[in-house]
Amino acid sequence: MGAARHAFLSWADLPLDDRVVWVKAYQDELIRRKDDMARLIATETGKPLWEAVTEVGVMIAKVDIAIGAHADRAGVREVGTEPLASFSHRPHGVMAILAPFNFPGHLASGHFIPGLIAGNTIVLKPSEYTPMCGLMLADIMDTIGLPSGVFNLVNGGASVGKLVASHFEVDVMCFTGSSAVGRQLAHTYGRTPEKLLVMEMGGNNPIIVHSTDDIDAAVLTIIQSAFVMSGQRCTCARRLIMIKSDTTPRILDRLCAIVDRLRVGPFDSDPPPFMGPLISQETAIRIEHAIGQIQSLGGRILNAPRKRQGAFLFPTIMDVTQLSKRDDDEYFAPFLRVITVDSVDAAIAEANRTRYGLSSAVISNDRSMFDYISKRLRAGIINWNSPTTGASGKAPFGGIGWSGNHRPTAYYAADYSSYPVVSTYNQSLVVPTTLPPGVVL
Repeated sequence: MGAARHAFLSWADLPLDDRVVWVKAYQDELIRRKDDMARLIATETGKPLWEAVTEVGVMIAKVDIAIGAHADRAGVREVGTEPLASFSHRPHGVMAILAPFNFPGHLASGHFIPGLIAGNTIVLKPSEYTPMCGLMLADIMDTIGLPSGVFNLVNGGASVGKLVASHFEVDVMCFTGSSAVGRQLAHTYGRTPEKLLVMEMGGNNPIIVHSTDDIDAAVLTIIQSAFVMSGQRCTCARRLIMIKSDTTPRILDRLCAIVDRLRVGPFDSDPPPFMGPLISQETAIRIEHAIGQIQSLGGRILNAPRKRQGAFLFPTIMDVTQLSKRDDDEYFAPFLRVITVDSVDAAIAEANRTRYGLSSAVISNDRSMFDYISKRLRAGIINWNSPTTGASGKAPFGGIGWSGNHRPTAYYAADYSSYPVVSTYNQSLVVPTTLPPGVVL
Protein backbone atom coordinates (compact mmCIF):
# COMPACT_ATOMS: atom_id res chain seq x y z
CA MET A 1 0.00 0.00 0.00
CA GLY A 2 2.85 2.35 0.81
CA ALA A 3 4.38 1.77 -2.61
CA ALA A 4 1.05 2.52 -4.30
CA ARG A 5 0.59 5.70 -2.30
CA HIS A 6 4.15 6.85 -2.98
CA ALA A 7 3.73 6.32 -6.73
CA PHE A 8 0.31 7.96 -6.98
CA LEU A 9 1.16 11.64 -7.48
CA SER A 10 3.77 11.07 -10.18
CA TRP A 11 1.47 8.64 -12.03
CA ALA A 12 -1.54 10.97 -11.75
CA ASP A 13 0.58 13.90 -12.95
CA LEU A 14 1.38 12.16 -16.22
CA PRO A 15 -0.66 13.44 -19.16
CA LEU A 16 -3.57 11.17 -20.01
CA ASP A 17 -2.00 10.35 -23.37
CA ASP A 18 1.11 9.03 -21.60
CA ARG A 19 -0.95 6.76 -19.33
CA VAL A 20 -2.77 5.49 -22.42
CA VAL A 21 0.60 4.62 -23.98
CA TRP A 22 1.37 2.47 -20.92
CA VAL A 23 -1.91 0.55 -21.03
CA LYS A 24 -1.47 0.04 -24.77
CA ALA A 25 1.96 -1.42 -24.03
CA TYR A 26 0.26 -3.78 -21.55
CA GLN A 27 -2.19 -4.74 -24.30
CA ASP A 28 0.64 -5.47 -26.74
CA GLU A 29 2.45 -7.68 -24.23
CA LEU A 30 -0.77 -9.49 -23.37
CA ILE A 31 -1.32 -10.18 -27.06
CA ARG A 32 2.19 -11.62 -27.24
CA ARG A 33 1.47 -13.88 -24.26
CA LYS A 34 -2.16 -14.66 -24.99
CA ASP A 35 -1.63 -18.41 -25.42
CA ASP A 36 0.34 -18.68 -22.17
CA MET A 37 -2.24 -16.62 -20.30
CA ALA A 38 -5.13 -18.71 -21.62
CA ARG A 39 -3.45 -21.98 -20.63
CA LEU A 40 -2.65 -20.61 -17.17
CA ILE A 41 -6.26 -19.47 -16.64
CA ALA A 42 -7.54 -22.88 -17.74
CA THR A 43 -5.05 -24.70 -15.52
CA GLU A 44 -5.93 -22.75 -12.38
CA THR A 45 -9.70 -22.47 -12.84
CA GLY A 46 -10.36 -25.77 -14.62
CA LYS A 47 -12.49 -24.03 -17.24
CA PRO A 48 -12.18 -25.44 -20.78
CA LEU A 49 -9.29 -24.05 -22.78
CA TRP A 50 -11.64 -22.62 -25.40
CA GLU A 51 -13.34 -20.57 -22.72
CA ALA A 52 -10.02 -19.35 -21.31
CA VAL A 53 -8.99 -18.25 -24.81
CA THR A 54 -12.24 -16.25 -24.98
CA GLU A 55 -11.45 -14.61 -21.64
CA VAL A 56 -8.03 -13.45 -22.81
CA GLY A 57 -9.63 -12.05 -25.96
CA VAL A 58 -11.99 -10.01 -23.79
CA MET A 59 -9.03 -8.77 -21.71
CA ILE A 60 -7.27 -7.57 -24.86
CA ALA A 61 -10.39 -5.82 -26.18
CA LYS A 62 -11.00 -4.22 -22.77
CA VAL A 63 -8.10 -1.81 -23.22
CA ASP A 64 -9.57 -0.01 -26.24
CA ILE A 65 -13.06 -0.05 -24.75
CA ALA A 66 -11.78 1.48 -21.49
CA ILE A 67 -9.88 4.21 -23.34
CA GLY A 68 -13.06 5.13 -25.20
CA ALA A 69 -15.20 4.97 -22.07
CA HIS A 70 -12.85 7.31 -20.20
CA ALA A 71 -13.04 9.85 -23.00
CA ASP A 72 -16.82 9.53 -23.10
CA ARG A 73 -17.59 9.61 -19.39
CA ALA A 74 -14.61 11.22 -17.66
CA GLY A 75 -13.20 13.83 -19.99
CA VAL A 76 -12.92 17.61 -19.73
CA ARG A 77 -15.97 19.72 -20.58
CA GLU A 78 -16.63 23.46 -20.81
CA VAL A 79 -19.97 24.86 -19.66
CA GLY A 80 -21.17 28.40 -20.41
CA THR A 81 -19.22 31.46 -21.55
CA GLU A 82 -19.51 34.32 -19.03
CA PRO A 83 -17.99 33.38 -16.72
CA LEU A 84 -16.36 30.31 -18.20
CA ALA A 85 -17.00 27.10 -16.28
CA SER A 86 -15.50 23.68 -16.84
CA PHE A 87 -15.31 20.32 -15.21
CA SER A 88 -12.66 17.64 -15.36
CA HIS A 89 -12.02 14.35 -13.57
CA ARG A 90 -9.31 13.36 -11.12
CA PRO A 91 -8.20 9.96 -9.85
CA HIS A 92 -9.07 8.93 -6.32
CA GLY A 93 -5.68 7.54 -5.33
CA VAL A 94 -5.04 3.92 -4.40
CA MET A 95 -7.47 1.41 -5.95
CA ALA A 96 -7.56 -2.01 -4.28
CA ILE A 97 -9.07 -4.97 -6.12
CA LEU A 98 -10.24 -8.24 -4.59
CA ALA A 99 -10.59 -10.40 -7.71
CA PRO A 100 -12.58 -13.65 -8.04
CA PHE A 101 -11.43 -17.05 -9.29
CA ASN A 102 -13.86 -17.51 -12.16
CA PHE A 103 -12.48 -14.74 -14.40
CA PRO A 104 -9.05 -14.09 -12.86
CA GLY A 105 -7.88 -11.99 -15.79
CA HIS A 106 -11.03 -10.40 -17.19
CA LEU A 107 -12.67 -9.22 -13.96
CA ALA A 108 -9.40 -8.01 -12.45
CA SER A 109 -8.46 -6.02 -15.55
CA GLY A 110 -12.01 -4.69 -15.78
CA HIS A 111 -11.08 -2.61 -12.73
CA PHE A 112 -7.36 -1.94 -13.07
CA ILE A 113 -7.32 -0.85 -16.73
CA PRO A 114 -9.89 1.97 -16.21
CA GLY A 115 -8.20 2.73 -12.89
CA LEU A 116 -4.77 3.15 -14.48
CA ILE A 117 -6.12 5.25 -17.34
CA ALA A 118 -7.76 7.59 -14.83
CA GLY A 119 -4.49 7.96 -12.88
CA ASN A 120 -4.99 5.65 -9.90
CA THR A 121 -2.37 3.24 -8.64
CA ILE A 122 -3.39 -0.39 -8.16
CA VAL A 123 -3.18 -3.07 -5.46
CA LEU A 124 -4.49 -6.37 -6.79
CA LYS A 125 -5.25 -9.39 -4.62
CA PRO A 126 -6.20 -12.36 -6.80
CA SER A 127 -8.28 -15.25 -5.51
CA GLU A 128 -6.26 -17.78 -3.54
CA TYR A 129 -7.36 -20.30 -6.18
CA THR A 130 -5.74 -18.35 -9.05
CA PRO A 131 -2.52 -16.78 -7.68
CA MET A 132 -0.41 -17.54 -10.77
CA CYS A 133 -2.77 -15.56 -13.00
CA GLY A 134 -2.13 -12.55 -10.80
CA LEU A 135 1.60 -13.17 -10.97
CA MET A 136 1.51 -13.21 -14.77
CA LEU A 137 -0.37 -9.91 -14.83
CA ALA A 138 2.24 -8.39 -12.53
CA ASP A 139 5.03 -9.84 -14.68
CA ILE A 140 3.52 -8.24 -17.77
CA MET A 141 3.57 -4.88 -15.99
CA ASP A 142 7.23 -5.44 -15.04
CA THR A 143 8.10 -6.45 -18.59
CA ILE A 144 6.72 -3.24 -20.11
CA GLY A 145 8.59 -1.21 -17.47
CA LEU A 146 5.58 0.31 -15.71
CA PRO A 147 6.88 2.72 -13.05
CA SER A 148 7.50 1.13 -9.66
CA GLY A 149 4.52 1.16 -7.30
CA VAL A 150 1.88 1.82 -9.96
CA PHE A 151 0.76 -1.82 -10.11
CA ASN A 152 1.16 -3.96 -6.99
CA LEU A 153 0.29 -7.59 -6.32
CA VAL A 154 -0.63 -9.18 -2.97
CA ASN A 155 -1.38 -12.91 -2.90
CA GLY A 156 -3.12 -14.76 -0.10
CA GLY A 157 -6.41 -15.99 1.27
CA ALA A 158 -9.31 -14.44 3.15
CA SER A 159 -7.13 -13.03 5.94
CA VAL A 160 -5.01 -11.14 3.41
CA GLY A 161 -8.18 -9.89 1.71
CA LYS A 162 -9.40 -8.48 5.03
CA LEU A 163 -6.10 -6.67 5.54
CA VAL A 164 -6.27 -5.14 2.07
CA ALA A 165 -9.90 -4.09 2.46
CA SER A 166 -9.32 -2.48 5.85
CA HIS A 167 -6.07 -0.69 5.03
CA PHE A 168 -6.19 3.03 5.68
CA GLU A 169 -4.41 3.86 2.40
CA VAL A 170 -7.21 2.42 0.24
CA ASP A 171 -9.31 5.07 -1.54
CA VAL A 172 -11.36 2.76 -3.80
CA MET A 173 -12.25 -0.84 -2.95
CA CYS A 174 -13.38 -3.04 -5.86
CA PHE A 175 -14.86 -6.38 -4.82
CA THR A 176 -16.30 -9.27 -6.82
CA GLY A 177 -17.57 -12.24 -4.82
CA SER A 178 -20.27 -13.54 -2.54
CA SER A 179 -23.02 -11.38 -1.09
CA ALA A 180 -22.06 -12.50 2.43
CA VAL A 181 -18.57 -11.00 2.10
CA GLY A 182 -19.95 -8.01 0.21
CA ARG A 183 -22.38 -7.18 3.00
CA GLN A 184 -19.52 -7.31 5.51
CA LEU A 185 -17.58 -4.87 3.37
CA ALA A 186 -20.62 -2.60 3.09
CA HIS A 187 -20.90 -2.58 6.88
CA THR A 188 -17.22 -1.69 7.23
CA TYR A 189 -17.20 0.98 4.54
CA GLY A 190 -20.42 2.49 5.83
CA ARG A 191 -18.25 4.01 8.57
CA THR A 192 -15.81 5.52 6.04
CA PRO A 193 -17.82 7.64 3.58
CA GLU A 194 -14.58 9.14 2.26
CA LYS A 195 -13.79 5.77 0.66
CA LEU A 196 -15.55 4.39 -2.41
CA LEU A 197 -16.83 0.80 -2.45
CA VAL A 198 -17.63 -0.97 -5.73
CA MET A 199 -19.29 -4.40 -5.44
CA GLU A 200 -20.54 -7.10 -7.78
CA MET A 201 -22.00 -10.03 -5.87
CA GLY A 202 -23.77 -12.45 -8.18
CA GLY A 203 -27.40 -13.47 -8.22
CA ASN A 204 -30.19 -16.01 -8.08
CA ASN A 205 -30.89 -15.36 -11.73
CA PRO A 206 -34.15 -16.41 -13.46
CA ILE A 207 -34.79 -17.41 -17.06
CA ILE A 208 -38.46 -17.31 -18.05
CA VAL A 209 -39.81 -19.47 -20.86
CA HIS A 210 -42.97 -17.97 -22.36
CA SER A 211 -43.13 -19.39 -25.90
CA THR A 212 -40.87 -20.79 -28.59
CA ASP A 213 -41.08 -22.16 -32.13
CA ASP A 214 -37.73 -23.91 -31.80
CA ILE A 215 -37.36 -26.22 -28.81
CA ASP A 216 -33.70 -26.97 -29.47
CA ALA A 217 -32.86 -23.26 -29.66
CA ALA A 218 -34.64 -22.69 -26.34
CA VAL A 219 -32.85 -25.66 -24.76
CA LEU A 220 -29.45 -24.45 -25.94
CA THR A 221 -30.16 -20.98 -24.51
CA ILE A 222 -31.08 -22.56 -21.17
CA ILE A 223 -27.93 -24.72 -21.15
CA GLN A 224 -25.70 -21.77 -21.97
CA SER A 225 -27.40 -19.81 -19.22
CA ALA A 226 -27.21 -22.42 -16.48
CA PHE A 227 -24.23 -24.67 -17.14
CA VAL A 228 -21.52 -22.72 -18.97
CA MET A 229 -18.30 -22.78 -16.91
CA SER A 230 -19.98 -25.34 -14.64
CA GLY A 231 -22.42 -22.67 -13.46
CA GLN A 232 -19.57 -20.60 -12.01
CA ARG A 233 -20.51 -17.28 -13.57
CA CYS A 234 -22.33 -14.65 -11.55
CA THR A 235 -24.80 -14.28 -14.43
CA CYS A 236 -25.63 -18.00 -14.72
CA ALA A 237 -29.31 -18.92 -14.49
CA ARG A 238 -30.19 -20.56 -11.18
CA ARG A 239 -33.96 -20.76 -11.75
CA LEU A 240 -35.89 -21.88 -14.84
CA ILE A 241 -39.43 -20.49 -14.68
CA MET A 242 -41.74 -22.28 -17.12
CA ILE A 243 -45.07 -20.69 -17.99
CA LYS A 244 -47.26 -23.75 -18.39
CA SER A 245 -48.09 -24.64 -22.00
CA ASP A 246 -48.34 -27.65 -24.30
CA THR A 247 -44.59 -27.41 -25.02
CA THR A 248 -43.48 -27.36 -21.37
CA PRO A 249 -43.02 -31.16 -21.03
CA ARG A 250 -41.26 -31.36 -24.39
CA ILE A 251 -38.81 -28.58 -23.47
CA LEU A 252 -37.99 -30.15 -20.13
CA ASP A 253 -37.58 -33.64 -21.59
CA ARG A 254 -35.32 -32.36 -24.35
CA LEU A 255 -33.34 -30.24 -21.88
CA CYS A 256 -32.68 -33.20 -19.59
CA ALA A 257 -31.69 -35.46 -22.48
CA ILE A 258 -29.14 -33.01 -23.86
CA VAL A 259 -27.77 -32.00 -20.45
CA ASP A 260 -27.08 -35.64 -19.58
CA ARG A 261 -24.96 -35.86 -22.74
CA LEU A 262 -22.90 -32.73 -22.11
CA ARG A 263 -19.19 -33.40 -22.38
CA VAL A 264 -17.55 -32.76 -19.00
CA GLY A 265 -13.82 -33.14 -18.47
CA PRO A 266 -10.37 -31.59 -17.94
CA PHE A 267 -9.69 -28.27 -19.64
CA ASP A 268 -7.36 -29.77 -22.27
CA SER A 269 -9.44 -32.83 -23.15
CA ASP A 270 -9.71 -33.87 -26.79
CA PRO A 271 -12.41 -33.43 -27.98
CA PRO A 272 -12.95 -30.25 -25.92
CA PRO A 273 -15.44 -30.41 -23.05
CA PHE A 274 -18.37 -28.07 -22.61
CA MET A 275 -17.59 -27.65 -18.92
CA GLY A 276 -14.95 -28.61 -16.40
CA PRO A 277 -14.77 -29.07 -12.62
CA LEU A 278 -15.81 -26.75 -9.84
CA ILE A 279 -13.02 -24.69 -8.38
CA SER A 280 -12.34 -27.26 -5.63
CA GLN A 281 -13.45 -30.65 -4.42
CA GLU A 282 -14.59 -29.08 -1.15
CA THR A 283 -16.92 -26.78 -3.08
CA ALA A 284 -18.30 -29.70 -5.08
CA ILE A 285 -19.00 -31.69 -1.90
CA ARG A 286 -20.74 -28.70 -0.31
CA ILE A 287 -22.99 -28.16 -3.35
CA GLU A 288 -23.70 -31.88 -3.59
CA HIS A 289 -24.84 -31.81 0.03
CA ALA A 290 -27.06 -28.77 -0.59
CA ILE A 291 -28.71 -30.50 -3.57
CA GLY A 292 -29.37 -33.52 -1.36
CA GLN A 293 -30.95 -31.31 1.30
CA ILE A 294 -33.35 -29.72 -1.19
CA GLN A 295 -34.21 -33.15 -2.56
CA SER A 296 -35.00 -34.36 0.95
CA LEU A 297 -37.50 -31.48 1.28
CA GLY A 298 -39.38 -32.62 -1.81
CA GLY A 299 -37.35 -31.39 -4.76
CA ARG A 300 -37.63 -33.78 -7.70
CA ILE A 301 -34.55 -34.41 -9.84
CA LEU A 302 -35.59 -34.47 -13.50
CA ASN A 303 -32.43 -35.63 -15.24
CA ALA A 304 -29.98 -38.44 -14.53
CA PRO A 305 -26.86 -36.70 -13.21
CA ARG A 306 -23.68 -38.72 -13.12
CA LYS A 307 -21.95 -39.36 -9.81
CA ARG A 308 -19.54 -36.69 -8.62
CA GLN A 309 -15.88 -37.37 -9.41
CA GLY A 310 -13.65 -35.25 -7.20
CA ALA A 311 -14.31 -31.62 -8.16
CA PHE A 312 -16.32 -32.67 -11.21
CA LEU A 313 -19.98 -32.09 -10.32
CA PHE A 314 -22.30 -32.99 -13.18
CA PRO A 315 -25.38 -30.90 -14.05
CA THR A 316 -28.50 -31.36 -11.95
CA ILE A 317 -31.98 -30.17 -12.93
CA MET A 318 -34.51 -30.22 -10.11
CA ASP A 319 -38.22 -29.40 -10.05
CA VAL A 320 -38.95 -27.39 -6.91
CA THR A 321 -42.43 -26.19 -7.90
CA GLN A 322 -44.15 -28.08 -5.10
CA LEU A 323 -41.84 -26.93 -2.31
CA SER A 324 -43.76 -24.84 0.20
CA LYS A 325 -40.68 -22.70 0.84
CA ARG A 326 -37.97 -22.14 -1.75
CA ASP A 327 -34.61 -20.74 -0.66
CA ASP A 328 -33.02 -17.68 -2.20
CA ASP A 329 -29.43 -18.89 -2.29
CA GLU A 330 -26.94 -18.54 -5.10
CA TYR A 331 -25.58 -22.01 -5.89
CA PHE A 332 -22.36 -21.31 -7.78
CA ALA A 333 -22.51 -24.65 -9.56
CA PRO A 334 -24.26 -26.59 -12.37
CA PHE A 335 -27.55 -26.76 -10.50
CA LEU A 336 -30.80 -25.49 -12.08
CA ARG A 337 -34.11 -25.38 -10.22
CA VAL A 338 -37.32 -25.56 -12.27
CA ILE A 339 -40.52 -23.78 -11.24
CA THR A 340 -43.72 -24.13 -13.30
CA VAL A 341 -46.35 -21.37 -13.09
CA ASP A 342 -49.76 -20.80 -14.65
CA SER A 343 -49.47 -17.24 -15.97
CA VAL A 344 -47.12 -14.50 -17.12
CA ASP A 345 -47.79 -12.42 -14.03
CA ALA A 346 -47.05 -15.42 -11.82
CA ALA A 347 -43.74 -15.86 -13.66
CA ILE A 348 -42.85 -12.23 -13.05
CA ALA A 349 -43.68 -12.54 -9.36
CA GLU A 350 -41.60 -15.71 -9.11
CA ALA A 351 -38.64 -14.13 -10.91
CA ASN A 352 -38.71 -11.15 -8.56
CA ARG A 353 -38.94 -13.36 -5.47
CA THR A 354 -35.26 -12.81 -4.67
CA ARG A 355 -33.06 -10.42 -2.77
CA TYR A 356 -30.68 -10.40 -5.74
CA GLY A 357 -31.09 -8.57 -9.03
CA LEU A 358 -28.24 -9.20 -11.44
CA SER A 359 -29.24 -11.06 -14.60
CA SER A 360 -32.36 -12.49 -16.22
CA ALA A 361 -33.66 -13.65 -19.59
CA VAL A 362 -36.98 -14.20 -21.33
CA ILE A 363 -37.59 -16.74 -24.08
CA SER A 364 -40.60 -15.67 -26.14
CA ASN A 365 -41.79 -15.37 -29.73
CA ASP A 366 -43.67 -12.22 -28.79
CA ARG A 367 -41.72 -8.94 -28.54
CA SER A 368 -44.64 -7.21 -26.84
CA MET A 369 -44.67 -9.93 -24.21
CA PHE A 370 -40.95 -9.49 -23.62
CA ASP A 371 -41.51 -5.75 -23.22
CA TYR A 372 -44.29 -6.40 -20.71
CA ILE A 373 -42.18 -8.80 -18.67
CA SER A 374 -38.92 -6.85 -18.85
CA LYS A 375 -40.52 -3.65 -17.53
CA ARG A 376 -41.53 -5.57 -14.42
CA LEU A 377 -38.35 -7.54 -13.72
CA ARG A 378 -35.90 -6.26 -11.12
CA ALA A 379 -32.47 -6.88 -12.61
CA GLY A 380 -29.55 -5.04 -14.16
CA ILE A 381 -29.47 -7.37 -17.18
CA ILE A 382 -32.65 -8.48 -18.95
CA ASN A 383 -32.06 -10.44 -22.18
CA TRP A 384 -34.53 -11.57 -24.83
CA ASN A 385 -34.00 -14.96 -26.51
CA SER A 386 -30.40 -14.77 -25.32
CA PRO A 387 -28.64 -16.44 -22.38
CA THR A 388 -28.57 -14.77 -18.98
CA THR A 389 -24.78 -14.79 -19.35
CA GLY A 390 -24.81 -12.47 -22.37
CA ALA A 391 -23.29 -9.06 -21.57
CA SER A 392 -21.32 -6.52 -23.60
CA GLY A 393 -18.16 -4.79 -22.44
CA LYS A 394 -19.40 -1.72 -24.29
CA ALA A 395 -22.34 -1.42 -21.88
CA PRO A 396 -22.59 -1.03 -18.10
CA PHE A 397 -22.64 -4.24 -16.07
CA GLY A 398 -24.20 -4.56 -12.64
CA GLY A 399 -27.25 -5.36 -10.60
CA ILE A 400 -29.42 -4.23 -7.73
CA GLY A 401 -30.36 -5.64 -4.36
CA TRP A 402 -27.80 -8.15 -3.11
CA SER A 403 -26.14 -8.18 -6.53
CA GLY A 404 -24.38 -4.84 -6.25
CA ASN A 405 -24.32 -1.38 -4.72
CA HIS A 406 -25.32 0.73 -7.74
CA ARG A 407 -21.75 1.02 -9.01
CA PRO A 408 -21.94 -0.76 -12.39
CA THR A 409 -18.71 -1.94 -13.96
CA ALA A 410 -17.63 -2.60 -17.59
CA TYR A 411 -18.23 0.58 -19.64
CA TYR A 412 -19.21 2.50 -16.51
CA ALA A 413 -15.99 1.60 -14.68
CA ALA A 414 -14.77 5.03 -15.79
CA ASP A 415 -17.36 6.54 -13.43
CA TYR A 416 -15.86 5.14 -10.23
CA SER A 417 -12.23 5.46 -11.38
CA SER A 418 -12.30 9.24 -10.98
CA TYR A 419 -14.34 12.07 -9.48
CA PRO A 420 -15.48 15.34 -11.10
CA VAL A 421 -13.93 18.72 -10.26
CA VAL A 422 -15.81 21.84 -11.37
CA SER A 423 -14.18 25.27 -11.82
CA THR A 424 -15.50 28.72 -12.71
CA TYR A 425 -13.10 31.16 -14.43
CA ASN A 426 -12.98 34.96 -14.66
CA GLN A 427 -10.24 36.44 -16.84
CA SER A 428 -9.75 39.27 -14.33
CA LEU A 429 -10.91 40.19 -10.86
CA VAL A 430 -13.22 43.24 -11.07
CA VAL A 431 -16.01 44.77 -9.04
CA PRO A 432 -19.34 43.84 -10.61
CA THR A 433 -21.54 46.62 -11.95
CA THR A 434 -24.31 45.56 -9.58
CA LEU A 435 -23.40 44.97 -5.95
CA PRO A 436 -25.20 42.40 -3.80
CA PRO A 437 -28.02 43.86 -1.67
CA GLY A 438 -26.71 45.25 1.60
CA VAL A 439 -23.12 45.75 0.36
CA VAL A 440 -21.67 49.25 0.10
CA LEU A 441 -18.12 49.85 -1.20
